Amino acid sequence: LRCQVWSEKVTRMLQSLLTRYESEGDKMLENTGVWVCTVCGFVYIGDIAPELCPVCKVPSWKFEKMEGRA
Repeated sequence: LRCQVWSEKVTRMLQSLLTRYESEGDKMLENTGVWVCTVCGFVYIGDIAPELCPVCKVPSWKFEKMEGRA
């Protein structure tokens, strides 16, 4: 059940990021980092990872910084 709730939250957040990316393009990624929670898949755009994942509540050390473009 917890995984389903996380999945729904992450899906909504990713949709929001994609909508924002459609309007701003690569400009939204300039001079900043992209961080992914290794537990639930939450994606965060910012200079440093958040203290806690807003979805699964794990600490910042559980985030990985993505390098380059996939």
